[in-house]
Amino acid sequence: MASQQRKCNTCSQTQEQICFLRNGKFYKSCNECSRRLHQKYLDGEISASKRTKEEQKIYNSLYYLKNRDKIMITTLATNERRHKEIFNCDCGAVVRLSGKSKHLSSKKHEDALKSKLKPLPTTRCVCECGANILFASKTKHLASKKHNMRMAFKTASAEN
Repeated sequence: MASQQRKCNTCSQTQEQICFLRNGKFYKSCNECSRRLHQKYLDGEISASKRTKEEQKIYNSLYYLKNRDKIMITTLATNERRHKEIFNCDCGAVVRLSGKSKHLSSKKHEDALKSKLKPLPTTRCVCECGANILFASKTKHLASKKHNMRMAFKTASAEN
C-alpha cells in the first residue's frame, strides 16, 4: 500500500507521511515547523495565547453578529427541550428540567430527603422475625423475648 502525500499545515510542504508523530501524539504540522515554533516561543517572539482579552471580546462580538441566526436557533431548541423534559427526583418530586438546579438547592428537597432517610416514628415496619412493629420501637423490639423466640423458631425451621 503506497503512503499518501500530506501537506504540513504551517509550511505547506508535501511530506511522505500521513500524519506527524511527536511525543506519542499525532499532529498536523511537520516536526521541523514544530521545532521552529517551539524555539520562537522559548525566545519570547510569540506568546501562548494568540489574543488579548480585548481582542477576544471583539472577536466574540463579531462572531456573534455573523452567526446570530444559527446561535439563536440552537439556543431556542435547547431551551424548548429543557422546558418540556421532566425530571423525577429522588425525593419524590416531579420537576421540569429547566427548574432542576433550583429544586435541588431548595429546602423542600432537603427536607424530603431527610424524611426519606429517617421514617416518621408512627411508621410501621416489618422486622426480620416477621413482627409488624412501629419504627420508633424497633430497638426495644430487637432486645425483647418475643423477637428472640421468633428468630430461634425461624432458624430451627430453616435447618429442618
